[in-house]
Amino acid sequence: MCRGCCCGSEVLHPGIDHSDLLEHLRERARDVARVRTAECLLACGEANVVVISPGKSAREVGVRPVWVRRVFSREINVALVDWVSSGGPGVAPPPEVLRSRLFVPLPLAAKMLHS
Repeated sequence: MCRGCCCGSEVLHPGIDHSDLLEHLRERARDVARVRTAECLLACGEANVVVISPGKSAREVGVRPVWVRRVFSREINVALVDWVSSGGPGVAPPPEVLRSRLFVPLPLAAKMLHS
C-alpha cells in the first residue's frame, strides 16, 4: 500500500482516515497476506494505491502484480482481502467492486516495484 506524498495523505484526500484504513486492511488480512507500505509508487494520480502480488504458483506461470486505485473505504479493503483469500491474481477473478479500480501503472512505477 502506497503511503508516499499523496496516498495516505489528507492533503490530497481530506476527510479520509488513512491510518484507520491501513490498520483495518492489516487486521482483515492478518491470516491471509502480509500488508506492506511503500514510500511512493509513482501513481499519485490514482491514490490511494494498493498492489496485490500473485501467489507463488501464479507468479511461476507469469502472472504479474495487480494495481488497485482509489482504495478509500473498508468495503474496498474487504473486497481486496476476499480476493486474496480466494487465490488472488491469476487464480480468482477480482470482485466486481474492484474491477473498475484495476489499472496498469506507468512503466517507471512498475519497474521500481519489480526491481
